[in-house]
Amino acid sequence: MFGSRPVLFSTLMLIVHAMTLPLAFADDDEEKRDERDLTVFGQVRVRPEFRDNADFDHDRPDRQRFIGQRTRLGLDVRVSPRVEGRVLAQDTRFWGVDGTTVETGQEVESLDLLEGYADLRWIWDLPLDVRLGRQQLSYGRERLVGTEDFGASARTFDAYRFRFVMGALLLDVFSAKLVDTNPPGPPGLPVMSDQDRNFSGAYFTREGGHIERLDLYWLRDIDKTHPTTTGEIKRHTLGVLGRGALPEALAIEVEYGYQTGEAGDALDIAAQMLVAELSYTRKEARDLQAALAFEWASGDPDPADGELETWSQLFPSTHRHLGTMDYVGRQNIRDIRGQLGARVTSRITGLLDYHLFRLDQPEDAWFNTAGEVTQAGVRVFGPDPSRTEADLGQELDLLFRYEGFPGAGIELGYSRFFAGDLIGEGDAPDDGSDWVYVQVKVDL
Repeated sequence: MFGSRPVLFSTLMLIVHAMTLPLAFADDDEEKRDERDLTVFGQVRVRPEFRDNADFDHDRPDRQRFIGQRTRLGLDVRVSPRVEGRVLAQDTRFWGVDGTTVETGQEVESLDLLEGYADLRWIWDLPLDVRLGRQQLSYGRERLVGTEDFGASARTFDAYRFRFVMGALLLDVFSAKLVDTNPPGPPGLPVMSDQDRNFSGAYFTREGGHIERLDLYWLRDIDKTHPTTTGEIKRHTLGVLGRGALPEALAIEVEYGYQTGEAGDALDIAAQMLVAELSYTRKEARDLQAALAFEWASGDPDPADGELETWSQLFPSTHRHLGTMDYVGRQNIRDIRGQLGARVTSRITGLLDYHLFRLDQPEDAWFNTAGEVTQAGVRVFGPDPSRTEADLGQELDLLFRYEGFPGAGIELGYSRFFAGDLIGEGDAPDDGSDWVYVQVKVDL
């Protein structure tokens, strides 16, 4: 009997140890739980819109009236100082329409995952982070890479992105696929059956000093979405963006880009882009701001010469640089823009933009903000080697914002496009086009 006491004692000690072990770990778990953070957020955006005469012909009725709604619900998770993540779902639809489908990136869905990624920070104890999963990309002034947030949906990528930050220096290196509906084809089919848009690059930013901001970038776009026309497109974009302060509340910004690569087996890419903007900002009771800008993206005067000179706008945020009506994309275009903004009252701000549009090369096409050839009614403004007229038209944009509700934003926008000689060439209809919207956005 007594001989069994050591065994009994050992057993009791093991039970006690087993009971106290969770308590010992509980302290560690409690510390980890203290580091964790969970944030639920959301947004509801409702926007009635009215557009008239998009075909520039009053004799062909084409008025559009609709109300769009976008609803987002997300979850930010902080597991530890080095591990974070986000899940963001988005539903986009039009009132009175059942089963609406819209594009997230290029994926046609009404309810979809807009973002779903994990962040790993301070890899190898260096100021190096990596973001893995579905995410939005935004660089510079979003002329080439942006979220496209104003649209019915928004642009998103399946990607990984490394970010190195040291003081005023930031370097991003990423590889991404634009979200679409083209899964890889079964074995044995040509590789072109997988019609992806693969996007990668490196983006460097330095802030501070005499030049307030300096960006250098290399972007690589492999486009397999049009295999029956040009074939696979491999495009490299090299660029620089600089912004500096001048005396008397003035500032100047210049961005230049050059594109090279191949379009199929027949075309070599050689295209350019230039933006120069002089701005004035005075922070007083009226918050006055003004700007004068010139924007140019090259066109191709002769598609048959073996060289593709039309600039590709890549993945921009439209609706902010080349007119809010979204009739003009950053391809084969010249634009002179004047801007004036001010605080009208303590709660209302106003902004006026005026654009003078011309095609860079009249023989090339007129491209819209989707990067597609513009079609107005039955007219298609594609390449035409006999075209000599380049005057595209003028656009007036008015925007008012009301800031009277905390957590909510109200916008009223009106735009008028005045058709130019190119639209009315050969006695074609050249009536103006109007667009107006009211947007209410509430953050939850």
